[in-house]
Amino acid sequence: MSTKFALTPGLTSDKPIDYSTTWGLKQWTESTKKLSDTLYDGSPQNLKMFLERLASRVITAGWKTITQVDGKDLLTQYGTISIADCVKTAQDYMKLDAAGELVINKQSQMSTQMLTCIQASITDECALKVVTSGETYAIEVKDGAHKETVLDGVTYLRILISRVTIDSRSTVSYIRKTLSELDDYMTSVNHNVTSFNEFVRLQLDALTARGESSSDVMVNLFKGYLAAPDKEFAAYIKQKKNDYEEGQSLQEDDLMTMAENKYKSLVRAGEWNAPSKEQKEILALTAKLETYTKKKKSDKNEKRHEWKKVAPENEKDTKEKNGKTYNWCTKHKMWTIHKSSECTLTDPKEDKNKKEVDSKDLQLKQALAAIDEDEDSVE
Repeated sequence: MSTKFALTPGLTSDKPIDYSTTWGLKQWTESTKKLSDTLYDGSPQNLKMFLERLASRVITAGWKTITQVDGKDLLTQYGTISIADCVKTAQDYMKLDAAGELVINKQSQMSTQMLTCIQASITDECALKVVTSGETYAIEVKDGAHKETVLDGVTYLRILISRVTIDSRSTVSYIRKTLSELDDYMTSVNHNVTSFNEFVRLQLDALTARGESSSDVMVNLFKGYLAAPDKEFAAYIKQKKNDYEEGQSLQEDDLMTMAENKYKSLVRAGEWNAPSKEQKEILALTAKLETYTKKKKSDKNEKRHEWKKVAPENEKDTKEKNGKTYNWCTKHKMWTIHKSSECTLTDPKEDKNKKEVDSKDLQLKQALAAIDEDEDSVE
């Protein structure tokens, strides 16, 4: 007897698996374990990742013969396959024997493995979508007077997908409309080309799953990329656009990869959406103008209050200015509204436990006092 070699254990034989053996039990355990520690939540945006993980399990577990429905791949062309199609396919490999017992074959075992795997890989909220769908994945198998009901993994998956997505003509129209407005979407993701590409691929996959395609993808991609404000990136995309319009062979996947690589290169270099030479000059001039304006205002205030720092010959003298009476404060060392006896500023000479106030601190206090007490006065 010759040895049959296969890529995965699930493909070594077309015969039913003997789960009473160590190998058979191990094959069940490996095939039915959850796809990822992160359970699928039933959201449209995470459907692609869930189906990608499931596709890998289909290969390793050998389920491909049951995920092909009427010659179409359920995981990538689900929009062209109905729930009724899945039910009919399941009924083709689920049979009863003369005694009315279910015939255990490889396909029925794979169906059960697949169902167990999917249910272990989704959240309760996601599973509830199937429960409340009004559809059933319980396949009725008949043979004369005999009847048996068997749960089918393929039909379960199709019901789940139908609850996550909406399959109709309006869905296809909406996807096409979304692809025609990629310039708006680029703006909505703050010109992040990686996020933009992920969104486009999801839309294209959604069209493929429904047996549809778009002839305007390249036109819409160029429009979307050119909505990004970075001048170097825009120049790069315009060059690709010119090459494409002049007949150079360029596929959408190639364009998306090149655009994303250019974007990442600019981001890593810190040059993405960086100001141009002219913009840098304008920013520098603006900063200089702001600095000049602040300095001029500071000099004006300083000059305005210079008289307050001129000490009188007699510290008890008062000064009338702008309708207000000023007193010389021996602590602030300037003319103030309050008298020295009313001043709350601690005199360094009187407090030996405190450090001596340096000239900068004193100047600051003088300036604050001047602004606080004379902000309403006019020269």
